[in-house]
Amino acid sequence: MVLVLFLQWKGDYLNAFFAKRKALPGTDVCRAHFYPEFYETEIAGVQTQWQYTKVQALVETKDYIILILGKNQAQAYDKRGLEGRSVREFCGFLSRKTGLHVQTFLR
Repeated sequence: MVLVLFLQWKGDYLNAFFAKRKALPGTDVCRAHFYPEFYETEIAGVQTQWQYTKVQALVETKDYIILILGKNQAQAYDKRGLEGRSVREFCGFLSRKTGLHVQTFLR
């Protein structure tokens, strides 16, 4: 019973720990650039363009802005890495580009 409670409590942490250990070298840092027509991510030197129309939900937490792209796919961006505009301005930009309201979960 104690093990089940522990796994329920720390399950996300354990999943992240093991996922990071299996990740390819160089994939721990991602850079993103947000343009008026699309946004672009760069991981390990590989650039990928994303359309704002593909974003299904926007979420703001205490530390992150999260773009939900599907049932099993999301992109989390650390607010501390934001350059060029405030968090509020950035959330407004994303909201205008996606047509979605930013859901806020600040705990």
